[in-house]
Amino acid sequence: MARILSGCGTETREHGEAVAAGAAPPSEAERTTAREALAAALAAHEPDAAPAPAPLVDYLALLVRWRAKRRIAGPSDPVELAIEAFVDTRYVDEVVPHDGTLVDVGSGAGFPGLPLAVLWPERRVTLVEPSAARASLLRLASATLGVPLRVLALRGEQLAEEMAAGREPPADAAVASAFRSPEEW
Repeated sequence: MARILSGCGTETREHGEAVAAGAAPPSEAERTTAREALAAALAAHEPDAAPAPAPLVDYLALLVRWRAKRRIAGPSDPVELAIEAFVDTRYVDEVVPHDGTLVDVGSGAGFPGLPLAVLWPERRVTLVEPSAARASLLRLASATLGVPLRVLALRGEQLAEEMAAGREPPADAAVASAFRSPEEW
């Protein structure tokens, strides 16, 4: 059975370290660094893009903080992280529905699912991440940013089994980054 982590409840005891590593909202200095990194990334790739929404700025600030304390996916340079996390997500956003349910399989640090949930709040997003520690950080990000989404701490294959058995609802769309080809799903 899948272990489901969702909502803004208390962190599990086994992942208390994750809470200590990043439970506080971003400081103004962290937000400034993140805002500047996002502005530079967008200017280089999408000069006409509107400024990033505040929750995306805060998410990048949290990722930069967590990157310094824990091994999470993505480059260490804030501008490169902003490109990978947010600029690339905008391209995915063009091809997935803006409403309905979206599953992000192998979410890692939350790309592209968490930014897609910020861009389209009416979209119901489920992040699927087999690493319990990463799932804990995703849950913490959801709570800290006030972004409603579900985080499932299981493998993509397990989710497919849960859906086939009727224990998990089907999704309207699914995305995966470096997971496996869609034909193998």
